[in-house]
Amino acid sequence: MKSLHFKAFGAPQAVLEFGDSHKPTPQENEVLVKVAASPVSPADYIFIHGRYRVQPVLPQIAGLEGAGVVVQADKAGKVPVGSLVSFRHRGCWAEFVSVPVEKLYILPKAFPLEKACQFALNQITAWALLEQAKVQENSWLLLTAGNSTVSRVIIQLARKRGIHVIAATRGKKDETDH
Repeated sequence: MKSLHFKAFGAPQAVLEFGDSHKPTPQENEVLVKVAASPVSPADYIFIHGRYRVQPVLPQIAGLEGAGVVVQADKAGKVPVGSLVSFRHRGCWAEFVSVPVEKLYILPKAFPLEKACQFALNQITAWALLEQAKVQENSWLLLTAGNSTVSRVIIQLARKRGIHVIAATRGKKDETDH
């Protein structure tokens, strides 16, 4: 199968290789997913550099999150063939990936792939960042990169907690600004 993989830690443009890898064989409580979409996120860059909390095992197929269709079910039959799933698991920048059942989110068949492939990691990141910030109800939170997916999730979570948000974004500089 084709994949983007790396054999050493470093900058993605220096260490990533496109080529053949062994098609994974699912173990007990795993399914085989045909990957349909996988985003590129800051966590992926950190992972490829070898500085993420989940450590690569070299050689390593890149990618930490994705979505696809189950092509081989787990032995217990918890996740049937044909299920559209989202997952957070390393090695998904490939045609296929084996994913533990507990890391899967089964989605409706019509769920958009561009959202499905970002379903897990961004939400967890947004929740963790808001928790670490310890912002209290009726307080203000300033977000940079206000258009990012993580910021958009933080805005929704903050709203539910009664936190006011200012979301700063980058835009084109007005030609009249000096």
